[in-house]
Amino acid sequence: MTDDSHDRHQSRMRTPQIKADSNGVSSRRQSLGDIDHESQTAPPKQKQVFLRLCYPLFLVIRILGPSACDIFWQCYIQYIQLFPLSSSARFLRATPFRWTLFVVGENFLMVFCVGYNVFSFWAIFQHKIPHLVGSREHKSLRRSFRKWLDTLVTSTCCLIGGVLLVVLVTVPFWWRGWAWGTWRRTAWNDEVCDGWEYTISMNTVDYRAVMFRGTDDPAIFSRATILGSGGLQHNMKLEHTALNHSKVTVQPDTRLSISEPFFIQYNYTALSYSGPNRSVGTFTDFPILSFPDLSLTSAYPNYTRDWGCDAPAVVMLDSDMQETVRTTIGNYDDCTMLKVCARGGLNRIAAPLGAILIELEKSGLCCTSPFVYTTTLERL
Repeated sequence: MTDDSHDRHQSRMRTPQIKADSNGVSSRRQSLGDIDHESQTAPPKQKQVFLRLCYPLFLVIRILGPSACDIFWQCYIQYIQLFPLSSSARFLRATPFRWTLFVVGENFLMVFCVGYNVFSFWAIFQHKIPHLVGSREHKSLRRSFRKWLDTLVTSTCCLIGGVLLVVLVTVPFWWRGWAWGTWRRTAWNDEVCDGWEYTISMNTVDYRAVMFRGTDDPAIFSRATILGSGGLQHNMKLEHTALNHSKVTVQPDTRLSISEPFFIQYNYTALSYSGPNRSVGTFTDFPILSFPDLSLTSAYPNYTRDWGCDAPAVVMLDSDMQETVRTTIGNYDDCTMLKVCARGGLNRIAAPLGAILIELEKSGLCCTSPFVYTTTLERL
């Protein structure tokens, strides 16, 4: 009995101490919790704020950066095609291999960007797709109409989201046709040859007209309209009299004192021509067009590009190194049309304009033909 009473007394003495210890621990835990709560409610540092604000920008750059590079690359290709005589075009299109390598490289980048966009968007949305599907399974709707409406709204949102996702992923594919067409149409409509004496609009025949209507139909001749100062309008018509022989008829405006038509004959075998007033001379054909007897030479004699189905491009200088003839913009919707700027006397510029019209006819036959361009179409 004595021993039991002694043990009870010792346990009573230890109980307050244990309670005191437990209160101390709990107070320490509470103080640590207050410290953590204060640290969480403390204002974030400037670095954290900067990272939070810039994270969406970094995310956009990471996802759309490759596509932006491809778009810039494609814009540069379109710039070279739109301005074939620019310094960049003369460098990249100096050899077919260099231009092919440049274009093929952009095509590989385009395919890479599409694949990269697919994986990037999948990495973002793959964890959210099961959640969206599961939210519909756990949602309980009492009325069938509400359930049908919820299904319709959800399906519509998913469809719109899928379409927008496909549009974003395939941006490198679909944007170029729209941008290229808009750019070319705007340039064609705005080209008026400011600072020049003449604005020439050339329109040649196409392959279908030649094959189905014949070369004797007067409606399919290649023509050019020369608009001069004061509203004067001169006309040119191209005919092919024999193999490798062509004739250009120039009809001046009837308001002029001398409005009789004159002719320019081209012999592409001897590379010679004859003009008004029995003038004769020689010339060099494309890709380096020049008329030495008229003191008209090419501004880029080392640019020996084969134009193929593209509209010809040339800049001709006179003896004073002044631009006399310059081709400008082709029509995006009709590859048989081209605009040319010129200055000087009509008798002098008619010969190079006729040669450009002949070359444009070749490219027009090529770009409108469903078959491979052959040498049989080179001269009608």
